[in-house]
This record gives sequence, C-alpha cells and structure tokens, in this order.
Amino acid sequence: MGLVGQVRHLMDKTLAVHLRLPLLELAIPALKSLSESQIEQLLDALSDVADSDNQLSLSEWCVINLVEKLVLPPLGSVRGNRSLEQHKAQALIVLNVLAKCSHKDAHEASQSFEASTTELGWKGVIYRHEMADFSELKASLGLLVQLKPQGKERFLRACKLSIESDGKIETKEAELYRVIASFLEVPAPPLALN
Repeated sequence: MGLVGQVRHLMDKTLAVHLRLPLLELAIPALKSLSESQIEQLLDALSDVADSDNQLSLSEWCVINLVEKLVLPPLGSVRGNRSLEQHKAQALIVLNVLAKCSHKDAHEASQSFEASTTELGWKGVIYRHEMADFSELKASLGLLVQLKPQGKERFLRACKLSIESDGKIETKEAELYRVIASFLEVPAPPLALN
C-alpha cells in the first residue's frame, strides 16, 4: 500500500474523526524531521485523498492546512502589530465560515455570527449566508496572524463564543478552532466535544 493508500486508510477507517487532529499534532515533531521531498509527498498524498471524491470537506481542509502550517518552514517573520479593526474584513470572513459550519439552521448561524461580532464590538454586521471558499478562508487566516497578541486572544474568544452559542461542540467546529489557533500562533486548549 502506497503513501496515498495509507493516508486514505487512516482518514477513512482506522482513526475516529475526533482524534485526527490531536494525533496529528502529536506527530508534528516526527513530521518536521522529514526531508523536504518527504513532506511534499505527504502533502500530495493528503491532497490526493481529499480530491478522491472531487469535494474538499472542511475536515480535510483542516488536516491539510494544519500540516502545512505546523510542518512547513515559515516564509519569514510576521510582526504582530495590527489591530482587529485593520483586519476586520478578514476576521468577518473567518467568523462567517465558523458560524456557517457550526449551525445548519441559517437563523442560528446568523445569531452565532452576531454574538461573535458583538463580542468584538462590531454591531450591525450582516451575516453572509453563502460560505467563503477555502482559499479565501486561508488567505484571511494568513493575514490575521499579523494581529497584536491581545487582538488574537479577543478574536479566539469570539470564535469560541460562536462555536458554543448553541450549547454543543461538534468535531468539525473543534477542528476548525484548532486550525484558527494554529494559524494565529496562539496556544489554545482543545475544545471539549459533546
């Protein structure tokens, strides 16, 4: 069984969904010791598995982006000197995606979005019913890393509030939260699943 087959087997059958990212995070030190070509092979295998059904799921996106963020060397240093107001558009994209993936009901998603934006002091912001694509989400997270430390913490609190607004935490919400915290380079304990 080749690398793609092994990755597919782990992703589909062997590993409980809620354990994927915690196990992946435990494997990061070993993955960092791989050569550049081995890392590329791993990322290609993850992409091949994700592309096998011609539809990238949020869970697959989270796995691929967590590996990229934690294993690939940074392209340069980033200054954390920007305010949430300076990256409001990017923060709203992420909060919109989070509300959308956290709630199947559009009204509940809208309420979740409103709670998180109100937490940040942004009143009257309109929830978008269509979800941003994954490239837009990744680009937004890539810019939010520039936030000042206090802004990162406030933003993560707003994300957590959005997730917890319905009183339950599902695996996909917890995974996205872990990826958001990883992109922001803020250590955050995993959310307890219901």
